Amino acid sequence: MPLDFIINAEHRIVVCHGTGVFNLSNTRQFRARMMADRHFSPEMSQVIDFRDISEIKATAKDVQQLAEDTVFSKESRRAFVVASQLQFGLSRMFGTLREVAGEKQFRVFRDMDEAIGFVGVDPGVVLEALAALRRKHLPKKVA
Repeated sequence: MPLDFIINAEHRIVVCHGTGVFNLSNTRQFRARMMADRHFSPEMSQVIDFRDISEIKATAKDVQQLAEDTVFSKESRRAFVVASQLQFGLSRMFGTLREVAGEKQFRVFRDMDEAIGFVGVDPGVVLEALAALRRKHLPKKVA
């Protein structure tokens, strides 16, 4: 699965990680799984790491559709971490649409430490979750 998550209910954070191809269908499946998780609450904060996405097959219309049916509350602190200009642009488009809908705590970052600082969660909680997701989804490097 290109998008996966770990929910830490104690710290009220959803840590997400993406790999492979990003598209509307995968993102909708990801959201459905997240919302079905009994630990998920729309009031949680979110850090999503897009830096390992290798290809984006999403249009501006797809981003608009995703922004229209967000699953987080308007008060949630959300940080998207990106690597490329395309990721940055699409994430900012999403954020602008969310801001128009009343969400004021959304930011796009290139630096994970800054993103973690923005959401205000213990860095160890986020970094441990990201490490677990990366181990699960990225190919093992041969020495």
